[in-house]
Amino acid sequence: MSDISLEIVTLEGLKFQENVWQVELPTPNGVVGILPHHIPLISIISPGVITIWRREGMPEDQIEHIATEGGFVEIDGKRVRLLADSA
Repeated sequence: MSDISLEIVTLEGLKFQENVWQVELPTPNGVVGILPHHIPLISIISPGVITIWRREGMPEDQIEHIATEGGFVEIDGKRVRLLADSA
């Protein structure tokens, strides 16, 4: 199983850091799904919900949701680094 490192940082400091299977992020162009080996990307994050799957095939009731007011994301295929106004 391949994972991707997810880091969520706000003005208050590190809020989340863990290896996960998949992340969905709200952007101005719609929701972006990120899996390991995603193409490099830098984007604005829109206010909305970040959805996190810790492992493949997770039951619906175990999927984690984090609200955000926006920010920026950097994706390099091995890591998703989210700089958020709040989360």
